[in-house]
Amino acid sequence: MLRLSLQTRGFVLVGFPLICQLIFICTLLFFLWQTQEEIQRRTESRDLVAEVSKLHMAVMELTIACNLPESPENDTRKIQEIDSLVRQLQRIEQLASRKANSDRDLENLQQSTSELLALFNRSRRTQYAPEYQHVMAAKFYRETVQHFKTSATALNNIISKEESIYAGNSPIVHTFRSEIKILFVVAAVASALGAIVLGYVFAMLISKPIKHISANVRLLSQRKRLNQVLSTGDAFAALDQVLHDVADSIENASISARALIDNAQDLICSFKEDGTFVSTNKYAAAMLGFAPDELIGKQLAEITLPEDNPVVQGEFEATRLTSKQRSFELRMRRKDGAYIETRWSCFWSSTDNSLFSVINDITEQRRNERLKQEFVEMIRQELHEPLTAMAGSLRIISDAVTEEVSGDVTRRVQSMLRNIERLIVLVNALLGSQKFTTSQMQLKLEDCDLQLLVDEAVDMMRSLAEAKKLKLELSTVNCDVVCDKQKLREVLVNLLANAIKFTPPRTNISISYQEHQDQIEVKITDQGPGVPAEYRESIFRDFEQTPAAKEFRQGVGLGLAICKLIVEAHGGSIGVTSSTTAANFDHSKQLTGSTFWFRIAAAMPPGSVAKASSK
Repeated sequence: MLRLSLQTRGFVLVGFPLICQLIFICTLLFFLWQTQEEIQRRTESRDLVAEVSKLHMAVMELTIACNLPESPENDTRKIQEIDSLVRQLQRIEQLASRKANSDRDLENLQQSTSELLALFNRSRRTQYAPEYQHVMAAKFYRETVQHFKTSATALNNIISKEESIYAGNSPIVHTFRSEIKILFVVAAVASALGAIVLGYVFAMLISKPIKHISANVRLLSQRKRLNQVLSTGDAFAALDQVLHDVADSIENASISARALIDNAQDLICSFKEDGTFVSTNKYAAAMLGFAPDELIGKQLAEITLPEDNPVVQGEFEATRLTSKQRSFELRMRRKDGAYIETRWSCFWSSTDNSLFSVINDITEQRRNERLKQEFVEMIRQELHEPLTAMAGSLRIISDAVTEEVSGDVTRRVQSMLRNIERLIVLVNALLGSQKFTTSQMQLKLEDCDLQLLVDEAVDMMRSLAEAKKLKLELSTVNCDVVCDKQKLREVLVNLLANAIKFTPPRTNISISYQEHQDQIEVKITDQGPGVPAEYRESIFRDFEQTPAAKEFRQGVGLGLAICKLIVEAHGGSIGVTSSTTAANFDHSKQLTGSTFWFRIAAAMPPGSVAKASSK
């Protein structure tokens, strides 16, 4: 039974008592049938004795009636007695037919009664005849007595025999009753004992593997080694095997996760609510100089600046209460006493009642930002201001040049002025780019007429377009946008300048619009060399240019980067599409052009786009 399946054990536990009950019921039915048979035989014997006694009384009554004096009243009585005797004889024949074996005495009784009946009928028909004499009456009397004796003898024999049968059946009936009582007791005891034994065995067979599996579940929850797999080969063994498989999977995943955490180039650790280190990865040694074991149990306040402790407590409390990921910066002290700047990303686990943190060392990043700010400030002071002063001086000189000065001097002064102005534009672009990347861009948002902004940008770039004989095709739109007016105009100017720069003379540049739910998309399409697919993301980064831009030798690759910063600061998006993928730009070939687009939030549902117009 140890190898039986759980389903088979259930069938045995339920089926065995059921089979015992069926056997008990069948045996009980057999005894009841036997008892019923004996009772039936006793009843038939009793009925037969009663009917035979009645028959004997009827014969006696008829004999007495036949020997009474002749009169009409006596004749009527004889007829009634004969009819009663006939009916009684018929009942006896019916009872006799039910008996399995023929009875000789019963046959003699029936025969003698029939002969008496025939004798009475004959006597009744001949008693009024003239020839009837006393001799005939005496003969009738002798025959009647003889038949009566025969019937009486048969009657006594039948009564004796049936009474013996009746008396003999009584012990059998009592025996059946006793056996049925014993059967009831035996069946009840056997069923109870069987149920108790099977229940105990079944409980033992189930409780043992269940205890084993429960123990393994506890060990699994405690991340400890599980007990050996059950060898019973049943459903419990299969379930226990699943637990072991889960434990192996968890262990493998834990090893992989632990290896990933230990090899991560960030400090990953967990804290109690009061800021005590619970766990940390191996990167703690490289980042803070402390071995992981040295940090466990240490308070975070011990390795941070005292003035930063309120910040830490506030951030920990806010993370615990909100159950959301939070980020903040903190200065931490290394083991050697040096301080580093870190950025924290924390979340609270209510299951583990711990705060988990990923800590990045941003000391070098902050140093680079400070160097960049110093560089920008140096450019502003050492380059931008002198160039501006030089440009002003050259403008004064250019305005003061007279006809007496040679034309060569005039051309040189104007060339110097143009070069200085170009340097000033580049320096301004560089300063603007660094300002946007090193500090939060401040936007002055307001509802602005998009069509008006586009018209202003076109007016600012009209002279450059006319110099190359370019045709600007503008669509009209009735839509307001939520933006910083000055900065969005700068985006439009930069995109138009980029399109004019790369579009061949005597071609077209179009400005169109398209609705996108609650945003409006502005598209500027040129007929230049296009942007290869591999450059469509990188050209929006600082100092990135396509091969065509490098060939034109115009700009330093900051205009599109500034456009991206401004659009994304407005919560929008920017991109470029182009039908060409050629890497080698040959201007003698057919030009396919590019479409630069950006999307920005509309202040109201955009209106329908009108037909294009030329400017």
